[in-house]
Amino acid sequence: MTSVGSISDLGAMSELRARNVDTSKIQWVQLPMPEIGPAIQRGDVDGGVIVEPYIQLNNRAFNALPILDVALGATARIPLSGYVARSQTDETPNAVDRFVRALRHGIDDVSDREVLEPLLVKYLGIDADTAKHVRIAQFPKDLDADQIQRVADLMLQFAVINRRLDVKPMLR
Repeated sequence: MTSVGSISDLGAMSELRARNVDTSKIQWVQLPMPEIGPAIQRGDVDGGVIVEPYIQLNNRAFNALPILDVALGATARIPLSGYVARSQTDETPNAVDRFVRALRHGIDDVSDREVLEPLLVKYLGIDADTAKHVRIAQFPKDLDADQIQRVADLMLQFAVINRRLDVKPMLR
């Protein structure tokens, strides 16, 4: 995995635990996302937590097959990304609103294959045929306190934090 305590780590552990796997017996190795597939192929690691386009790239490179999808099971619809803002918003009062508008526009873009595929080719350097097969997660446009709370609860469950965090007071 790319980092311990990340949403990838939490999602994988949650899914494995839902399948009665003792995650304490797993020796996690941190690698940059592009290096995970080659490490599996060499036999350096038994598996990896990867996202698109690396799922497609590794499938094409050595027939790597996904064995579980954290977007479908116990962690279905869990927020995979987010944003925070601090008090600097006093200096630039519209900055957060502008950022949220831009983020929503980006969500629209990645939901449209005609916009998405050329972006994957241009910015990730993958070929057009691979870009056609990339499956991008669905990103919500609005905050859902209950879904975000699930992330905080997983953080507590897997000892990333040491006490319960109530996210509702933090949301705008």
